[in-house]
Amino acid sequence: MSNQKTAARSVNGKYSSIWAFCFVLAYVSSFFLSGVSVPSPNLDRSYQAVLEYAVTHNFQFGRDIVFTFGPLGFLNTTVSQGLLPVQRVLFALLWSGMVAWSATGLARQVQGPMRYVFLVWFLVYSNSGGLGQHAYLVMAYGCLVLMGEVQMHKGTTATFLITFALLSLVKFTFFMAVTVSIILCALVHIGKRNIKSFFVFVTFYGAVLFVLWLLAGQHLENFWPWLRGSFEIVGGYADAMTIFPKENVLAFCSVAGAMFLASLLVVIKSSRLSFSSVGILMVTSVYMFLSWKSGIVRADGHVIGFIFFLPLAYSVLLNETFQKTMYRKPRLYLATLFMGTVLLCNWSADLQDPGTMLTSLVGWPRHMMGNSRLIMNSVTGNWDNCFEALRENSHMGRVPDLPIARAIVGKASVDVINYSQWAALTNNLNYRPRPVIQGYTAYTPNLQDLNLSFYRSEKRPQYLLFTMETIDDRFPALDDAPLLPFILSNYTLVAKEGDFLVMKESQIIADNVKQTLIHKQTIAFGESLNLPVCNNALLIMQVEVKTTLLGRVIKFLFQSPVLTLNTKTNGKMVKYRFIPAMAESGFIISPLLLTNSDVMHYYDGAKVNCAESISFSKPGFSLGQLSNSITVRLLKQIISDKGV
Repeated sequence: MSNQKTAARSVNGKYSSIWAFCFVLAYVSSFFLSGVSVPSPNLDRSYQAVLEYAVTHNFQFGRDIVFTFGPLGFLNTTVSQGLLPVQRVLFALLWSGMVAWSATGLARQVQGPMRYVFLVWFLVYSNSGGLGQHAYLVMAYGCLVLMGEVQMHKGTTATFLITFALLSLVKFTFFMAVTVSIILCALVHIGKRNIKSFFVFVTFYGAVLFVLWLLAGQHLENFWPWLRGSFEIVGGYADAMTIFPKENVLAFCSVAGAMFLASLLVVIKSSRLSFSSVGILMVTSVYMFLSWKSGIVRADGHVIGFIFFLPLAYSVLLNETFQKTMYRKPRLYLATLFMGTVLLCNWSADLQDPGTMLTSLVGWPRHMMGNSRLIMNSVTGNWDNCFEALRENSHMGRVPDLPIARAIVGKASVDVINYSQWAALTNNLNYRPRPVIQGYTAYTPNLQDLNLSFYRSEKRPQYLLFTMETIDDRFPALDDAPLLPFILSNYTLVAKEGDFLVMKESQIIADNVKQTLIHKQTIAFGESLNLPVCNNALLIMQVEVKTTLLGRVIKFLFQSPVLTLNTKTNGKMVKYRFIPAMAESGFIISPLLLTNSDVMHYYDGAKVNCAESISFSKPGFSLGQLSNSITVRLLKQIISDKGV
């Protein structure tokens, strides 16, 4: 008998050592330290630098900044100016521990050889960095804990609830996922009549969430405005930010998603389901859907996130909780669907980004070595080798260097129009942005009104670094559409430097610039509308495009159709992407302000290009998503005393 006990201890010790080794591998592979790179002028890195700037300058989220990132959003950025290193390092060390704990915990509960496929996929192909790559995995494992006997695992429960609260304040999409998770966990405990457990963990999560909000320097009264503004941005995302996926990638991802849903049906049909198991299946389905939406709506690099997450989601379906009550045949079906999904995801990733899978596989040892050095430098306090911006003589490159703007602006407040905020930060200007910090994200009337109201208030900046720029080939005047006429009415052009126009607030602000309706007409897609001859007046166009019920369903499940605005000038037709919600409050259609030169000519009173006629086009696959009637209103606004 003693020999049997010794042998059992030996086996358990052996497996414990193996799983400890797996934990270390998972920790190193998933290690993510935010802010290691130096910012640059491009779009994404500019807003990431603003998140760091906002924290160090005590900006209030929901009041001063309305964005889908929260006050801890800087923890999910790749760039920094070398600020907040302590917070970044501490979070990175703890977060990687949570990811490794969750990955190995889920792998241990996967039955048979599928656990090794899961582990290899996790270690090699889901290490591209950022919290989003692993957040849903951590939440899935956390829900397994929270739907269990929380009174018996109080420490573990508290750890995951704190992690959930941290993620909620990093990004609003995480907050939505966590909220759904907490609700489903609560319903599971109510179903099991564990009312005490339900009250304890819901209260604990809420308390931690608000404590962290306060510790981040935020005021409680701004929490709800942050949620409301973030929800507005998320709600308009599908209309404004759609990039249609490659057709073969869409096909493979759709089949892979369908196979996951088929696996869900196999589990539901073949396993004995309890309140907890139903809850975990529901929450995993929600994560899969959120991952799908994040990847497929703006199907550029975002689609890789869905591709890499889907095989990881199978760790829940392959869990021993379900497997132990299933017969051999359903388990075989499930394993087959899992392997098919892995192959499809592998193929999809290579179609989206050719060579990415082989590169990840071949480069994994180098990735592990690099992360090992980063962990060692983080632990030993050698932060100069962690953050590029902290290195002596680091080439942060005051790019763009704006000596004229620095001399003109001095210590006065300045905003950046449209999205190259790094120009203000790198030149050490007193950056005081409008709430929706980048014009291309002010894509609903409510968001546009937030920015316009800010400029109508005494908080408006004294100076602007202005660039007529946009993304995705949009019609440029759609970005911050109602704000542009206000700027042209109330700011004067004082200099041009590099890619920027330097504008100064006028001494007299015309708060309510009146616009007069001069024409209203209903047209169909493809029908032209002639525009009046333009002179010194701005021609504002309001457009209303109605979405059908089918369109709303397709937008929820997939994405919105991409519309086109066609402008005719001097007999030449030019096409631009058109966002209906951005046009509801009105945008400048004529004169055509497409570049900085156009804006300068307008200020100078020089001859400008004017649109002669316009029309709208929709893609052939719109499938009855839109009403064919488009309501167009033309308004005239007179600008006077522009000055230079």
